[in-house]
Amino acid sequence: MTLNEKIHQLRKGKGLSQEELASQLTVSRQAISKWELGESVPDTENVVQLSKIFGVSTDYLLNDEYESDKDIPAVKKNSEALKIELRNNVMLSGFLLALAAALVVSTIVWVGQWEIRGIVSGLCFLVILVVCFCLEFLYLSKFPSKKQANAKRIKLYSIGVWFILPIPVWTVVHQAIFYYPRPFLYGTQYLVFIAMYAVLALSLTLILRLLYKRERKCLA
Repeated sequence: MTLNEKIHQLRKGKGLSQEELASQLTVSRQAISKWELGESVPDTENVVQLSKIFGVSTDYLLNDEYESDKDIPAVKKNSEALKIELRNNVMLSGFLLALAAALVVSTIVWVGQWEIRGIVSGLCFLVILVVCFCLEFLYLSKFPSKKQANAKRIKLYSIGVWFILPIPVWTVVHQAIFYYPRPFLYGTQYLVFIAMYAVLALSLTLILRLLYKRERKCLA
């Protein structure tokens, strides 16, 4: 689409007459008419003003190959980046919500001393494993670059590990305390759980953060 066609189309789209557009540009109506007929072209200053009035880029106006602003390479790149970022945020939110939901359910049944707490906790941990598997599949299928997928996945797991660890750590501590032959003080199992959970979560987070930085350097 040529410049004169774009000016005509954009003016009509804005619902402006040639006189109204001319008054905004401080040029004559005849000048607008000549631009739209292709008999003359606007100078640089007028092109800039036209881009502001119509809400388009000057690149779009001056390049006949661009049918819309979306065809401009830089705009295309930014648009794709925004889509990828949105998809990442949705995946991140879904991943963390699923982990948090499984953790909350498991915590409720343990605090409530339900008889089926072992079964429920096992099912909740199974849900966590399925969510992690789905996340792996999505990242590997959606990201064309394996390094890019690794960087995003590692960053996500550095957060998710805090939701994943409580169930298995608590199960191990509870079973160990239950079969411990000597008496122990009330609250000991909670202290042991907090200590083990904190050490494991912090250690894994540190390792994952280091791996993430290494992957980011490879992408740079």
